[in-house]
Amino acid sequence: METGMALLAYTLPTLLMPPVGERLVLRFGAARLIPLGLASIGLGFVLMRLAVIYHVSLLPGAILSGMALGLINTPVTNTTTSSVAANRVGMASGIDISSRLITLAINIALMGSLLVAGIAESLQSQIDSVSERYALAEQIAGGTRATLDSELIIQALNDGFSGVLAYGAVGVGCLSLASYLLFNVKTNVKRKRAASCPEIPWGNRFGWRVATGALLLASGLQFAQANSDPHTIVFGVAPGPYGDMVKQAIAPSLKEKGYKVVVREFSDYVQPNMALANGSIDANLFQHSLYFDKFTADKNLKLAKLITVPTAGMGIYSHKVKSLAELKQGDIVTLSNDPTNLARGLRFLQSMELITIKENIDPTKASERDIATNPKGLVFKSLEAAQLPRTLDSASAALVNGNFAIAAGLKLSSALKQEHLDENLKNIIAVRAEDADKPFAKDIVETVQSPAYEKAIDDPQNIFNAFQKPDWMVAADKK
Repeated sequence: METGMALLAYTLPTLLMPPVGERLVLRFGAARLIPLGLASIGLGFVLMRLAVIYHVSLLPGAILSGMALGLINTPVTNTTTSSVAANRVGMASGIDISSRLITLAINIALMGSLLVAGIAESLQSQIDSVSERYALAEQIAGGTRATLDSELIIQALNDGFSGVLAYGAVGVGCLSLASYLLFNVKTNVKRKRAASCPEIPWGNRFGWRVATGALLLASGLQFAQANSDPHTIVFGVAPGPYGDMVKQAIAPSLKEKGYKVVVREFSDYVQPNMALANGSIDANLFQHSLYFDKFTADKNLKLAKLITVPTAGMGIYSHKVKSLAELKQGDIVTLSNDPTNLARGLRFLQSMELITIKENIDPTKASERDIATNPKGLVFKSLEAAQLPRTLDSASAALVNGNFAIAAGLKLSSALKQEHLDENLKNIIAVRAEDADKPFAKDIVETVQSPAYEKAIDDPQNIFNAFQKPDWMVAADKK
């Protein structure tokens, strides 16, 4: 009964604790949570070993180890998948799962051998023959009732499992130390070098990488490791034109300054900020100021805005009607489901006189519940922003952000109507707050403010010439 409860206490938290782990990693970072979680698993093994030795309950150690495992399980997988480009996430996830299964198989065999060896050693005083002792140990370990006194069998099992738990405690403790070093030592080394050589833009220049295969097999976990190349800037972008903007308008000037520029594409609006916060990338370009302010406040992320760039506005697109006047009662209109862009979409609908928003509501925080009037009787469905272009074959219309419209092959000029962008709805380049004054960040700003950048934006061959420019560029053009 107690053994069953101990197993339940160890396994249940793997289902219950992951949401808590995700919140903790947002607050404290993977670099703190994963080493601490591994150390807690090791401590749980120590408590279970002491319980076996002193014949007390296994539950405290099992509960502690199970909770710690549940806390770090999801963060480890997320850290692994965010350490690679978007088109390799599936491969990284597969490696993560495969390595866990391989490690499980190896450790089952290894711990089984340790259990048999421990039982055999415990029986040394009772049986002289080594072969007979090990044969009997295998029977006991396999659950076969041997022809020995029950007290001797229990003691032999205690001795065997004591060795297994000691192996577990030492192994996980070593992994805790290894993960701490992987996450922290290289970062500290680069910071010290940056302090002594301020002209070199140190930081995580090539994102996090999966640790060594040996560590994978030893732990069944994957950790991310920063590349030490000081001349590489990794930009995170969402699908659409901003990756091209980095490659065509920003990267050439940065290359002239001695940098290598890498663009990593993410599939949603969450990962680019999380990857920036945990050091997987050095800068991102995908979001407007309103989204940035809300996301960083909600997630307590220490990120900073560098500069605003030309931006493609949201548009209302349709494959079924040719004008807003053709929309009728019951027609489905899809829009983004993240709170900031949902409110933005509702304001856009209000500007087209398709709805009105309640007067006592802050329009930047409006939701579907805050619609006061809907004269055409439209039906609104909110979805993930990247999925909106796909709804055009089924919905009557969709409000699509400019970057996703371009990524889906929609022409901005084909929109039934384009929104006029306020300054806080124009996209920004963001970095970690601690990097905002570093040379590489200043070089990014200098590049965006350069004539070469504006020439690339204004080139009629590029799609960027249809984007709405930020106020600082408009003011500069008037001079």
